[in-house]
Amino acid sequence: METPNQTPSDNPFAHVSGCVHVVDDEALVRESIHLLVTALKLPCIVYQSAEEFAAKFRPEGPGCLVVDLLLKGRNGFSLLREYSDPKFLIPAIAISGSLDVRHGLRAIQEGAVVFLSKDCEQRALENAILTCLQLANEAANVVDQQRPLKAGLDQLSDSEKVVLDYLI
Repeated sequence: METPNQTPSDNPFAHVSGCVHVVDDEALVRESIHLLVTALKLPCIVYQSAEEFAAKFRPEGPGCLVVDLLLKGRNGFSLLREYSDPKFLIPAIAISGSLDVRHGLRAIQEGAVVFLSKDCEQRALENAILTCLQLANEAANVVDQQRPLKAGLDQLSDSEKVVLDYLI
């Protein structure tokens, strides 16, 4: 959020893009994070379960996933495991009602970038979102830079690919 002395160019969120996806079974938590994210002038989509997220999420560029670890039904750990694949460009923030060290460690092992308590300071969540979106944007830039190379390689005939393999 901009402070009175801050210009739009000083806003760190002005230099990143991406949608924040919030998965939490508590309506108040979803609404709070949604309000924060929209105040940062970022798109935000909320889901009340891991199943809803898995059914509706479409990877369309960089983003950030904020997921409650202890969801009813399919838990947040399984989402972290599945969506930590770099092809999704959606680094994750794991949140929990308790700061159980074992949950935090497991969340990081499953692919979360950050582990936060649901009652963390607003600034901590903002920083975590910024970090994840920066990572996602950097990864998207790498993918964009590799597209022409991949397109060129796809146009090679089988015999040209064999020659290239020998050259490499």
